Amino acid sequence: MKKLTALTLVIALLLGVFASLTACGGGDGGDTAVTTTAADAGAVTEETELLRENTPDTLPAGLNYNGMDVRIHVRGDTGSIEEFEIEQTGDVIDDAIYRRNSSVEERLNVELSVVIGHGWEKYNDEINKIRNSILSADNAFDIVSGWSARIPVLAVEGCFMNMYDLPHIDFDQPWWVQSLIEELTIADNLYFLTGDITLTILRAAYAIVFNKSMAEKYQVGDLYQTVLDDKWTIDDMSEVVKGISSDLNGDGVMDEKDQYGSVWTAMNDVDSFLQSSGIKMITKDSDGYPVWDFEYDKIAVLVEKVYGLMFENDGVLGYNTAGGTAGENQSIMFIEDRVLLRPAVLSYCEGSLKEMESDYGIIPYPKYDEKQEEYLTRIQDAAALMCVPISQPTDKLDAVGAVLEAMAAESYRNVTASFFEVAMKVKYSRDEVSSQMLDIIRGGAYLNFASIYNESIGYPWFVMRNLMCAKSKDFASWFAKNEPTIIQKLEVAVNSFKSNE
Repeated sequence: MKKLTALTLVIALLLGVFASLTACGGGDGGDTAVTTTAADAGAVTEETELLRENTPDTLPAGLNYNGMDVRIHVRGDTGSIEEFEIEQTGDVIDDAIYRRNSSVEERLNVELSVVIGHGWEKYNDEINKIRNSILSADNAFDIVSGWSARIPVLAVEGCFMNMYDLPHIDFDQPWWVQSLIEELTIADNLYFLTGDITLTILRAAYAIVFNKSMAEKYQVGDLYQTVLDDKWTIDDMSEVVKGISSDLNGDGVMDEKDQYGSVWTAMNDVDSFLQSSGIKMITKDSDGYPVWDFEYDKIAVLVEKVYGLMFENDGVLGYNTAGGTAGENQSIMFIEDRVLLRPAVLSYCEGSLKEMESDYGIIPYPKYDEKQEEYLTRIQDAAALMCVPISQPTDKLDAVGAVLEAMAAESYRNVTASFFEVAMKVKYSRDEVSSQMLDIIRGGAYLNFASIYNESIGYPWFVMRNLMCAKSKDFASWFAKNEPTIIQKLEVAVNSFKSNE
């Protein structure tokens, strides 16, 4: 999806979204959303500005599946379930999802049902259940909305069909994340799709939030303009937070009771620098298969930058641990105006920050350096990937493809609008220019082979968290120890992909 950088386009988008939401509103909640189809495309003339809510899809008119039941397997976490099974509640997002589901059911004459699996805590057990269901061809579900941290292992095993063989999917549409399609196509095979069909793509997007009162107090400059000027880099961020620290309680010990320029934990927070820096670990050979091609020098420099930020910058409290208490401290310190900026997924803004008294801003993760062309965004591995069992009966494939495309398109037009334009930009976000920032963050979604298939190829994408948790910048030793295993596991995975064709 192309990011909107011109202010006129941003304003037009917002006005269009508000008009759409107003038209879909109503006290009784009985109105249905307007669906733009290929048949309506003629109405979108050259004089009509193509906005999110009037973007047509290419599904043919008149598709009718005679009430066919299309079953979607979802992770057992509340948010994952509610993405596909929700009632009208009066909440803007809930009602938008409900309208999307109803619209797709009516348009295609299908019944959508949800198969609820284990949540993330027991997802290993769920992987076994999904595998056994597919191997036995019991057809318990038609679509899997899988946890991106774990579901790729089943693709390596050959459990999912090639999405290019699925009817009705228009891969060029803005509702599919293009970086995933480009990076995860393996010798003309693609086993996953994701995008606007799931809100996890937005909720799991990593960004930087900053406290505006502290920014003004310490005269750090216009961070928004720094981003727009393409000057927001890791080095710049390190300079901004340097020296912003104070022993508030006077006990002579600098800890979470005091004030800092920033506070970081050593797992998801630092993993995100790999995506935001555009790191590549895998290329493809002439046949389109993954090949180990590690950007050694660039990652070595990145390790030095991140280590220096976390552990050698007097304006930073760096935890060489995961979230937990450290994550709670991050949140408390930020809300209490004791931290200038902190890394966070957008769901944090949607939830924890909505009652914050001080104003805050949202900006993307910094670039590796000013030579980098665009801001890139890590989508945390809590995101959902859509896949279809290899055992799927052929007489249902047409309906499955149509459902995925229709749900993604309707989500792009209405559900994402409800979350992105209303919940984030108006309801919880504190200023208009954040709209531009959020467009940049969503537009820079970077899903690549090494991060998605991380578990299957020896966890190369955990290089940053491994080193920062060890409070080490000895990248050379990490590489020497881990590269042989990664190469061996990648070879096994590639051979599996070849044998599954």
